[in-house]
Amino acid sequence: VKNIDHDVSAITHSASNTILNFALDQVQYLSVNANTTFTTSNILAGKSKTIKIIADGTDRVLTFPAAFRWVGTAPTSNTHTITAGKLAVLTMTCFADASDANVLCAFALEE
Repeated sequence: VKNIDHDVSAITHSASNTILNFALDQVQYLSVNANTTFTTSNILAGKSKTIKIIADGTDRVLTFPAAFRWVGTAPTSNTHTITAGKLAVLTMTCFADASDANVLCAFALEE
């Protein structure tokens, strides 16, 4: 079995909107400097993403699609707050095509 190498790339986004594009690199990072609302594109069965989210010096509210399914601690009203200066990890896996309801997610915030 060979190791699997993934490219790690930045997510480009506007100040308050971020598209989670499942056709792009599987491992990405995102620096947030404003409250951010996430949307999705190119949801296909078998695709997954892991995103390291980096907060600036202010607490930031991250709003996710209402249909996302969560394991572990589900966000309140589809939002998570990332604490100033902290990191978070968002993992998402698509189990069927074309709908946010087919995306299973987990979110963990640095202590």
